[in-house]
Amino acid sequence: MKRYIALVIVILGTSLLGKAQELYSIQDKAEDAFDHLEYAEAAGYYTKLLNIHEKQDFVERLATCYYKMKDYSQSITWLKKALLVNSDNETLRFYYAEAIQHQGNYEFAITQYNYVKSKDKNLATLVALRIKSCQAALEMKKKPGAYSLALDSVFNTQYSEFSPILWKEGVIFASDRPVESILPNKKSIYGWTNTHYINLFFSQKDKKGKFSRPKVLSDNLISAFHTGSASISPDQKLMIFTRTESIRNPNKVFKNDLKGQVFVNRLQLFFSHYVNGSWTDPKPFPYNKVSLYSVGHPSISPDGKILYFASDMPGGKGGIDLYYAEIKSDGTFGKPINLGDSINTAGNEEFPNIGLDHQLYFSSDGWPGMGGLDVFKASGSLSKWTKPQNLGTPLNSSMDDFSMVPTDSLGSKGYLASNRSNGIGSDDIYDFHVPVSKPELDTSNFYAGRVINAETGEGIPNVTLEISQGKDTSFGKFTTDSMGYYNFPKKQSKEYILRFKKPNYFTQFDTLWVNDFGILTSKLKPIHLVPMVVNKPIRLENIYYDFNSWQILPQAARILDGLVKVLKDNPEISINLDSHTDTRGDSFINKYISVHRAQAAVEYLISQGINPGRLKARGFGKDMPLVKCDNGYKCTDEDHQLNRRTEFSITRIISQ
Repeated sequence: MKRYIALVIVILGTSLLGKAQELYSIQDKAEDAFDHLEYAEAAGYYTKLLNIHEKQDFVERLATCYYKMKDYSQSITWLKKALLVNSDNETLRFYYAEAIQHQGNYEFAITQYNYVKSKDKNLATLVALRIKSCQAALEMKKKPGAYSLALDSVFNTQYSEFSPILWKEGVIFASDRPVESILPNKKSIYGWTNTHYINLFFSQKDKKGKFSRPKVLSDNLISAFHTGSASISPDQKLMIFTRTESIRNPNKVFKNDLKGQVFVNRLQLFFSHYVNGSWTDPKPFPYNKVSLYSVGHPSISPDGKILYFASDMPGGKGGIDLYYAEIKSDGTFGKPINLGDSINTAGNEEFPNIGLDHQLYFSSDGWPGMGGLDVFKASGSLSKWTKPQNLGTPLNSSMDDFSMVPTDSLGSKGYLASNRSNGIGSDDIYDFHVPVSKPELDTSNFYAGRVINAETGEGIPNVTLEISQGKDTSFGKFTTDSMGYYNFPKKQSKEYILRFKKPNYFTQFDTLWVNDFGILTSKLKPIHLVPMVVNKPIRLENIYYDFNSWQILPQAARILDGLVKVLKDNPEISINLDSHTDTRGDSFINKYISVHRAQAAVEYLISQGINPGRLKARGFGKDMPLVKCDNGYKCTDEDHQLNRRTEFSITRIISQ
């Protein structure tokens, strides 16, 4: 018996030893990949480690890997788990807030940024910038900009495409699509993202305006790492481009990161000349210094005399700043000069471009914006600029929007890159343009206006416009064109009632008032139609009740009257009406109260003439908070206010 027990112990010990050796082997590979910034590879190893042993360090590293790869959905999943155990970790909390902001959940992101009470001035400054951006984004969503945006149909693939520039009769752009390397020792896969390395490609446009299949711009420009983000001189003979290099971090601190890294990726600028039909071997920009800082994202001014670029060299305003250097007549470069406080912030300013309209276009996460990098515009030159203007939605999104390149002298059309969710690859090239302006008021025979999508800012075609004069007299029906514009003839009337309707959009009304001369008494503003989405909660303005009561008070009736109008204007929809409480108090009581409040609201809607078959009341108590106030989270009064809410969601849309 003793011999049997001893044998079992030996077997178990051998098994445990084997598992321990396997764990240590995978952990070594994971840490080595992480230290070398190979986050995609490291994520695979940390996933394996977590299947063997759910250790907090592994959870935090996996969350960080997904954050660095900009896989924000996965990052949020693992950051939540990490914060349940380590809720005071400011770096993880900052990552979590940023990931939420990138998904466009600005209100919740603000609550998470507010948890970061850092004594580190740089981090505290970044938090303040991000909160301002979230607040600005909420306002910008209400007022879409003038630009229209569409995925480019020529350059995009499942891979990453960005930084387009014009050259000859074609377009040069950067992409990580696969190419057969001419360098024998060049790695084929970039471990950070598990994609191929970036190279410059060129697509030629023929006489009919059709672009050729993109090909590598020049074998001479391929390096052992990334090559991208270029600019061409006005004479088309000088190209300055960005090249990256991975080096061991001399200070063991990554300047623009919140955690130290053993290795860092640094950018450099190189230049090449187009001679006898080919690009010469690249020469380095004299102010490259990979041991200390990065220099990249070049833009040559339209007169060819100034080079603008991005750098985190010492002496800047914080993060990555924009600089300029003179391009001298002998081909040498002047000393870099910072563009100053009018452009640079404590955040990052990148991807400058001086357009043919002589405006500075650049991307920043330091100025208030939608999230990630937003595109801005400023007027001026050298180090004297006007305050940057955020170009708004739909040009900007909650993700990274960058490398904007106007292709005409008015800045009214061109290219933009973005990694927003509706693309084909990780980064995609978009075409933008400012629609040809149509008069909002024609004082001769017609009134004219436009209908746009409230979420994208794009014009909506085929919207039915029904017009009546006063309450009873029908005027006629009209339809918007392909860009969302409409017009209708004047009649002898002091009042026009306009009804805008299209399937799967909420109907909207507008009233125009006209003076004795047929002139509108107020400007005819664009109509913003909101798309209908089944099962998407739409929050109502807060409905207040007396404590432990569900009686409909006058203020609640006023808010519900708005929902009555929505339901009467859109008879094709049925809805759920949901009531939620905050997370305080007894679960049973909260559920009981919320059920009765939802039912009371439904009964009010019925009393106002809404068919009960279109309505369903649901009360969730504190089961579905927007902000979770447990497991280390301590909710503020604002958090509780967010959780106490009444929402409706469409359950069915009947085609009409």
